Amino acid sequence: MLFQNDTLDPEALADPRIRAVLGTAASPAHGPLRPVDLVQSAIGQADQPVLALLSQALAPGASLQEVLQSVLAISVATVTSRSGRRRRAEFSPESLQALEEFEAILVDRPRLGAEAGLELLLCCLLTHVEEADQRVLPWLDLPRAADLLRHQVLQINYGKQTDHPNPAERPVPPRTRAPATESAPPLPPELANWEDLTHRARTATHSGAFPFDDEPRFEQLFAAIARVLHRRTANHVLLTGERGVGKSTILTELARRAATGRIPFLRQRRFVSVDCRYVPADESRQRLTAILTQAAARPELVVCLDGFASLLRAERGDPRAALFSVLSRARCQVIGLLTPREFEELAADDPDFAEFFTRVDVEEPDTELALKILRHFAHGLQHKYRLSIDDEAVRQAVVLSANYILNDHLPAKALKLLHRVCEDFDFERSQQGQARVRVTVDDVVRAVAERSGVPAETLRGVAERSDYGQSLREYIFGQDHAVAEVATELGLIKAGMTDPHKPASVMLFLGQTGTGKTELAKALARFYSTSKRLKTYTLGNCVEPHSVATIIGVPPGYVGHDSGGRLVKELNADPYCVFLLDEADKAHPDVLQPFLNLFDEGWVNDQRGARGYANKSIFILTSNVGQRMIADLMQQGKTPEEIAERMKEVLSQIRHTKSDRPVFTPEFLARIKRIIVFRPLDQGAMAGICRKQVAELVQGWAEKRGKRLEIPAALVTYLADAAHRLNEKSQGKEGGRIVRKLLSEHVEARLQREISQRPADYQHAAGLALDFVPPTDEGLQSAGGTLDIQVRFCP
Repeated sequence: MLFQNDTLDPEALADPRIRAVLGTAASPAHGPLRPVDLVQSAIGQADQPVLALLSQALAPGASLQEVLQSVLAISVATVTSRSGRRRRAEFSPESLQALEEFEAILVDRPRLGAEAGLELLLCCLLTHVEEADQRVLPWLDLPRAADLLRHQVLQINYGKQTDHPNPAERPVPPRTRAPATESAPPLPPELANWEDLTHRARTATHSGAFPFDDEPRFEQLFAAIARVLHRRTANHVLLTGERGVGKSTILTELARRAATGRIPFLRQRRFVSVDCRYVPADESRQRLTAILTQAAARPELVVCLDGFASLLRAERGDPRAALFSVLSRARCQVIGLLTPREFEELAADDPDFAEFFTRVDVEEPDTELALKILRHFAHGLQHKYRLSIDDEAVRQAVVLSANYILNDHLPAKALKLLHRVCEDFDFERSQQGQARVRVTVDDVVRAVAERSGVPAETLRGVAERSDYGQSLREYIFGQDHAVAEVATELGLIKAGMTDPHKPASVMLFLGQTGTGKTELAKALARFYSTSKRLKTYTLGNCVEPHSVATIIGVPPGYVGHDSGGRLVKELNADPYCVFLLDEADKAHPDVLQPFLNLFDEGWVNDQRGARGYANKSIFILTSNVGQRMIADLMQQGKTPEEIAERMKEVLSQIRHTKSDRPVFTPEFLARIKRIIVFRPLDQGAMAGICRKQVAELVQGWAEKRGKRLEIPAALVTYLADAAHRLNEKSQGKEGGRIVRKLLSEHVEARLQREISQRPADYQHAAGLALDFVPPTDEGLQSAGGTLDIQVRFCP
């Protein structure tokens, strides 16, 4: 009856309402016509008896008017002009099954086609809507709607007859599912990755205490957010806090409190977290509009946008105009997550944001509170990885990460650390057959050493305090004053006692070549920078004014303009960078000009107009100016502070050789926070450098060649003494680099000669040992300066 020659013929039906439904059913963009498409078409007819029934099955918070507007918008956008003449192949199997059941009932009960045809058709369609399609009708409880329609059909036509086996009289099998408002996704999965925080809270099995309970700080925070969501104006939230302070975790806890009734007016609300962190700039405006348009008509939704800043930056146009346009008529509410820097850049000076949003700050928790939070998450890690984690290991994860991982924030950095340890255990157990199941303090110390660059032995000795001086002395010798100055600066940065609108620190290292200026900068980068690499700008090569292009990019109209400036790109890639501006005294004054504003305001623009912020970065300038004067002042017993003041005067008098302009203007020198003077290296410093480089050489042989290398202490002592004598003879011009030359000449070259002469012995040897007897001055002179070093191949 419905299909003639495999083609649907709605005109064969008596009920004009059914003809209208089948004649205007939307044709989906992909795939055959599904039951949900026909249901939407039926609702779009706005038949009052049907709407009156469906209004009793609406989800909490939904209104009939909103339902009609939503459905009509879809219907208008996709209505067909084919008058319903569709081939059978254009229908999904579920749609065909529903229509066949509808047709079978009409054959036995023709009266239904005229009096209750639309109700019967909807009843058949609703019982065949697939679970995956229920998200299209989030405002409708489908089983409830089907029951109401069935009851209406039976009441009008049959009373309570049960002898006829028609599908409309069969009870709907009970479905174990969440209410429609929870089971229906608020966004298409292809639009954004999202998570239903309310559903997660209601289905969670955790029954213990939560770390946020009874904490005054968090109670005030949740009360502040709830107060904003309860308002009628400026009732959207900007949740601002540094990365890692737990903004996403706070939203999860807020959803749990709402779902359990601790915030009564939010009990029926649905918190949905949307991951927008990696939205490209060329898609941000469209993605923002699409996300909010999907949620705008749903008053039960609280949309939490993680990475809100990505949606507010666009290559063309201003996404904020679209944001305010949607929010001005939206029924949902929005919580945007931003860092303080993103807020200052995108929202602080925009009065429209104040019309719609209220800012709520999230501060980094202290170690005691972070420990409470981490203990809570440690239980989950134990269950997930089937491990036991010592409580002391949890505590040290917080303490050590707080003191030695400076490029992240608690509690996230401690949780990441513990999570990495558990993942390593899981790898060792599943891939290497090891049976360790207990995480101890040693495991945490090793992970912190790997992440921070501070040796594990040092961390074990300073686990309860942040002794940056001891950590840096592992790499720098003979510069106790310089190390102490840098350690003090690090302590201030960690404590947050630096100007948030300027770079974390700007320091000038002065001293003779080879005294450890660059090495100290590298050591600092190893456990401060996220990339662990020192970003070096050799300003000694930037002696022309156009060299500034290497810093901020080439001007418009030149090749490479679109690539931008190196400085801005590196600031944005790693906000915790350590920059070395080497040989700054040789740079053209125009090259230093971008740094003048950067050191004062904390930001810099490149030639494209892109901006980089340096409020977390450390800048180190180096110079060899006045090295003879520094040595003389130290011999006179002047203090480092007195020497630094004298050197500041010297620096202010330096003029560029080509332009005859001062290199360091008074305003530039005023922006340098610390001027640190490096002492000439004494014999003890040379001995420490020699021991360190020999240890690195031995380790390199073990790792790269798989062979043991034994170098006697007598040879190490002799080379250190020789290095000191040569440095003194050159009046400090050699520095610590002379040690590397001596090792290469007397050790590595000797080893290479022996290996090339005896390759078979080398292949079969497990290690090599050097035999050395210190020569007398006469013996060394008779040997032509060549040391008598014998190489043994050890089995």
